[in-house]
Amino acid sequence: MNIKSKIYYSGCELKKDFHLLLDFLRNNKLTIISTWFFILLAYGIKLFFYSISIDTEAIINDYNGQLHAWLSIGRFGLIVTKRLLNLVPFNPYTANFLMLCSMFLFSIFLSFLFDYLTFQKFSKSRLTFILPCLFITAPLFANQFIFTLQGFEVAFAILLVFFAAFLIAKWTLDSKNVIHLILGITCMVWAFASYQAIVFLYISIILACYFFVYMINTREKLSLPNQYFKIAPLKYILTFILGYVIYLTLNKLIIMKIGATPSYLDNMIAWRTDNISECIKAIGGHIILRFKPYLILSTVILFCGTVNLFSKNKYKILFLFSSIALVISPFFLEIYLGHGMPPRAQFSAQFIYAFAVYILAWLLKDKKGVKYFILALPIALSFNHAYRVSNLMYTDYMKYQSEVALANKISDRIDSLNLDNTFNYPVVFVGSMHPLNTPSETREDVIGSSFFEWDTPTPHGSNYRILGFMKTIGYQFRNPTLEEIEKGKTLAKDMRCWPKTNSVQFKDGIILVKLS
Repeated sequence: MNIKSKIYYSGCELKKDFHLLLDFLRNNKLTIISTWFFILLAYGIKLFFYSISIDTEAIINDYNGQLHAWLSIGRFGLIVTKRLLNLVPFNPYTANFLMLCSMFLFSIFLSFLFDYLTFQKFSKSRLTFILPCLFITAPLFANQFIFTLQGFEVAFAILLVFFAAFLIAKWTLDSKNVIHLILGITCMVWAFASYQAIVFLYISIILACYFFVYMINTREKLSLPNQYFKIAPLKYILTFILGYVIYLTLNKLIIMKIGATPSYLDNMIAWRTDNISECIKAIGGHIILRFKPYLILSTVILFCGTVNLFSKNKYKILFLFSSIALVISPFFLEIYLGHGMPPRAQFSAQFIYAFAVYILAWLLKDKKGVKYFILALPIALSFNHAYRVSNLMYTDYMKYQSEVALANKISDRIDSLNLDNTFNYPVVFVGSMHPLNTPSETREDVIGSSFFEWDTPTPHGSNYRILGFMKTIGYQFRNPTLEEIEKGKTLAKDMRCWPKTNSVQFKDGIILVKLS
């Protein structure tokens, strides 16, 4: 078959895929409803109540500066998405609305992907809601989507990576699908260039695709191409390497063009600075501390790989290796860096968590007496997770309200100094404080942390964060230089801390606010 024939054939297959997606949506309305229910339960507050968190002040105050910063750390995919939709200037409501829509789309496409891999005609299934609802409500996600400035773009990138996995999976089944291959690589590169942790999510997805097709074939005896289970891993590996190399090459060219210096991401690899024993200890401690529930559920996957060793299946060793790789794939990033990663980068862990529950339900779906249990378990887990995420979002909202109230009080105290023009003088904040203190407060990673306490260990302290936040609500105070910050610390030694009477003073041309 020549290239023109392959393109025509692949185009026809894409058209069929689109109609299959429509059939899936028509036959799984309850999955659509339940997915929206859990998205709104978990993240609805972001749509109806305004708040911003750490970093979002940067894109509000300096849009182009933030885009340049993303270029310097290899996230040019975020910029492509923003530019294509012309999301200038930054609008938090639009960002949150598009984020929720993208979360719904990637959740539904995740469900479609694995329902498609059953290679059966789509029909109403009790199980299609499990993957999207458990994945979208994972509490780890809250730590990522609290970053309003990139929430939509990251959610869109996750949609792209599921789309890429589907397209590449189709190509592994039939190499005549050349359009699928080209589009799959394109989506892969775009997703990788949006957020680097998505690289490891993609690895987990393709491992899960291989694992699931093998399981289906064991039970249903599918009409797959000869030696599929031997050739497919090679195809998956080669396409991943191609996509990743293209991303690295494009990133290198962009870095050279803008003349950026090595980013903070380049300095996160602990193997370069710490000894081997420290790195191993850090990785092990992180895995044990954060992923106990995940480790319990992942035994389902390892159980499948181990039991299959006693079968007569030809590629059982490959299946065992894929099972082991799938279970440890959420930790590839930690292994690469030599230390634990913050929750916001743990996409793979929540995917494997959802996938393990889905596999458990799939294995038990025909067992009498447990059909209600396999539905009740993921529903209960999804509700529990969504409620926890909702509490985290509420904490962030209350934190923002407290920050606005504190900023207003500080501005009033500065006005009471009766300076001719307060905006001509630098404002130096000495120390830090946490303005939120409510019974429902929950702190996790960035969630619950305040602008008034962020970056405290750095030479400039929280000054630039606080003043950046205050600019977003209309207070255009002048940023101090590092020299003025050091001078302010000395001048503030005899001052009392906020909210005492003399905690805000004007000394030697500097407005001083002593927080602690």
